[in-house]
Parts: sequence; structure tokens; C-alpha cells
Amino acid sequence: IPRPHNAFIIFRNDYAARMKTSPEKKVSIRLISQMASKQWKQQTDAVKLFFKILADMYQHKHRILYPDYKYSPRFNSARKSRRR
Repeated sequence: IPRPHNAFIIFRNDYAARMKTSPEKKVSIRLISQMASKQWKQQTDAVKLFFKILADMYQHKHRILYPDYKYSPRFNSARKSRRR
């Protein structure tokens, strides 16, 4: 079951879609994420509120589709050994 998207993830997906349709040369996903992060920090409170409302709607839909969903992260055994 996929995790519900938060406001930034929705913004980042929108930003990536706009970047892919631009006539500029191809940009890597990593670079798009970095650029989206910088743009997110510069956005006004109104824009952030818009994406927060979208995230709330997405979360509501997610709760309806997956009523018993509970986030439980799984850790890779290699990550556990690195921490020690």
C-alpha cells in the first residue's frame, strides 16, 4: 500500500511534470528534486496552503481506500548493521 502524499510531494510531482514538458534539455530526477526543494522554500504561504489542502484531500481519499492502513517502516538489515 503506498503512503499518502504530503504537500511537498504533491508540489514536487507538479514541478516535475512542468519540467518534463519544458523544451529545455533533459534534467535528471535528482536535479528536479533539488530545484523543487528550493522553489518550495520560496513559495508564499498561500501556495503552500493550496498544496496542504490538496494533501488533506489526498489523505482523506487514502483513508477511504485503505481504512486499515498503518505506516510501519521496514528497515533493511544492512542499514541496521551500519548504525552499530
